[in-house]
Amino acid sequence: MAKIRITFVWVLLCLTVIGCQENHLNVSKPVTYIEIYDWESEQLKGVIDDKPFIEKLVKELNSANTASTANLDFRMPDDKLLFKHQEEVLLEIGYFIDLMNVKVKGRYWDFQEDEFYAVRLELPDF
Repeated sequence: MAKIRITFVWVLLCLTVIGCQENHLNVSKPVTYIEIYDWESEQLKGVIDDKPFIEKLVKELNSANTASTANLDFRMPDDKLLFKHQEEVLLEIGYFIDLMNVKVKGRYWDFQEDEFYAVRLELPDF
């Protein structure tokens, strides 16, 4: 009987943890590379194709705390990031070189969804 109770509690705990995980990004395919564009000039600045870094960034964005930026006034990001699977654009977000405090501290802003991510991970040199 004790074994059944322990198993039941373990299953409940696992389901709770799985249910609490966030999934902010609507990315249906794996990101193969990220293009970095200057926000204002829209000139290509570089490309990130480091798979471990991309996986880490996507994981952090998916599980990050977020804050709504609707009706907030703040400066535009330094760069625009295009998350791509081969040539298909999966996601476009803004990137701030310096940490921003827009209800949460971070560098990434989904301007289409008005969400700011509490992710501090800096982009690698490209």
